Amino acid sequence: MSDEPRPELVTVRPLALAGPGTPPFDLAARFAEDHSWFSLAAPGTRTLLVSPCLRMTLERGDRTIGNRRLNDALVLAARRSPGDKDQWWAAFSPRTPYELTTAFVLGAAELLIADPDSVLSERPPTDVLELLSDADWTVEHDSCRTAIGSPGGETAVLYHPEQPWRPLSFSMLETTSDLAWNVTMSLQTPPALITAMATALAGGHALRQPDEIPAHHAHRITVEPADRREAALTRSTAGPPRTGPQSLASSLSQSPPQQRRSR
Repeated sequence: MSDEPRPELVTVRPLALAGPGTPPFDLAARFAEDHSWFSLAAPGTRTLLVSPCLRMTLERGDRTIGNRRLNDALVLAARRSPGDKDQWWAAFSPRTPYELTTAFVLGAAELLIADPDSVLSERPPTDVLELLSDADWTVEHDSCRTAIGSPGGETAVLYHPEQPWRPLSFSMLETTSDLAWNVTMSLQTPPALITAMATALAGGHALRQPDEIPAHHAHRITVEPADRREAALTRSTAGPPRTGPQSLASSLSQSPPQQRRSR
């Protein structure tokens, strides 16, 4: 083991441009220890993490959505009963900032325990325009399309309100292919989870070691010394902080989804 001190963490804003980062914990272990999820493998298939009720799964692998192929994506899916088709799903590309990915899936797992109806009830497609407007995203309409962007313009949303069967997709703007990330989900995804992620992208930050920050984004980000307490919690191998500006999982579990508003 090296005795060299680790570089001090810094705060990077906006979160969308901070790079994927290095999670300070093992997601599978966190699910097993905190939520009693277990591994399930069948011949010829990938290993899955499955909730105790068997109605929510987490897996990593390739997924085809319409004409689009997502490679090595982390996919969270829920269904009304074990064995049913997916009621809703969300897929995170490998380059997605880990704060978004892990907080979203951990938030869903916490809601499954605290308020299972909020993540398992059948629902019509979400009114995405209202959710994103309430989270301070810009929504512009013209004769050809609806353009949706984060307040700082770093992230765009691909959304087709006239075609509710097509998925919703968040992706970074103006970057190289090796830094690009996207989060794609069905419109039946619980509104609380969509709102929390949109709010984090609108005003959240990331803690990174200096060498984890993409050099290509240097002119588009703000880097500051990190809060010592937050940095200490992030370095912990026990998992991310249960409270704090970045914890979607914590914020979702502390208040009922129907009462959450961004303003």
